[in-house]
Amino acid sequence: QWVPSGTDSGGSKLFCICHSSRFDPTVIEKNRARNRSSGAEFDFIGIKRAGGPAPMGMPLIPFVLNGDLIEALPDFKDWYTYCD
Repeated sequence: QWVPSGTDSGGSKLFCICHSSRFDPTVIEKNRARNRSSGAEFDFIGIKRAGGPAPMGMPLIPFVLNGDLIEALPDFKDWYTYCD
């Protein structure tokens, strides 16, 4: 679950209650991570981690708006590597 957070300057941070971490969707960065299951390293583009115990930013997931629903694009699956 994501909630907008106004505690950081500008109030543009997202707070993840699962990771107890803050992320700044206004800053995009390239990160390198390791899949814990396979050990494979990979690069990904994501939003910047602004604080908390999460080790890095969250990956960008391509999506489309379908009426009032937000749906991930099924034809681009590279971001799944981020999720063990």
